Amino acid sequence: VILAAIIAIVCWENHHPRVIFTVNGDKVHLGDLMTDIYMTESTGQYMDSLYKQNYGATASYWNAETDDGQTYGELLKDNTLEAAMQRAMLYNEAVAAGFTLSEEDNANCEESATSTFDQLTAAVRNKTGLTKEAILAYYQKKTLADNYKASWIDTFEIDDEALIKEAGITKEDYRQY
Repeated sequence: VILAAIIAIVCWENHHPRVIFTVNGDKVHLGDLMTDIYMTESTGQYMDSLYKQNYGATASYWNAETDDGQTYGELLKDNTLEAAMQRAMLYNEAVAAGFTLSEEDNANCEESATSTFDQLTAAVRNKTGLTKEAILAYYQKKTLADNYKASWIDTFEIDDEALIKEAGITKEDYRQY
């Protein structure tokens, strides 16, 4: 009986969807974040390869510490979660406000999803469980959230030219950026 209970607990822990965070009652599971995680790990792997070129084969970007003592791996994890939370909140607000994607937005999302999915190796597909549909849903939610955020920012009366002038920023001084 004890062995059966232990097996049941282990199976439950390994096979039920893990809730990572909740936004306004909507649960976001680990599977919902796989595209975010894949994107972050891809960026991290690229940075790690550059880091190894500069600091040697045994150096690790993931374990290198920032000025505040946090590793880049921890920093990327935190940034990924914060971006996913922000996107979930903005997406919910966009849907509530009646925002929808245009045909052009949908076409761009489809193109991005196809490109991303085609880059996945079979091993990554198996490990993450990512499908083209999941990646497409990620891009659609991200685009809708980004559109909503941009429209919200546009409601503010911001004089960009005055800000640039006040800050003393000139194209000549900052052309390298």
